[in-house]
Amino acid sequence: MDKMRKLSIIWGVILVIIFSLLIFLGFAWKEKVEVYKKVEDELQSLVMKYKDAATLGNEEVKVELKELIEIGVVEKLSKEDCDGYVIIKKDGYVYKYVPYIKCDNYVTKGY
Repeated sequence: MDKMRKLSIIWGVILVIIFSLLIFLGFAWKEKVEVYKKVEDELQSLVMKYKDAATLGNEEVKVELKELIEIGVVEKLSKEDCDGYVIIKKDGYVYKYVPYIKCDNYVTKGY
């Protein structure tokens, strides 16, 4: 019975270490991704100021970061070299601005 108790304690400690490690990695990943989500939000905000969706009608429009840089709306999105675009599309009565970015260490799903 003494062996069983020691074995249970060892497995309990191993499980606590594994769960702690997974939680730590999850928070580290979330923090890393959060930086890029802010870059996506900034790109979306810039396009919303630059392009009025109400003038587009029902067509889907792609506004690229290069276009914003060329006309002087922004010089660079982040410290990291990123490229991106925003798709503007009508969804019912509402226009949606969907940002996509591609950086060295991150790519928006669907880019």
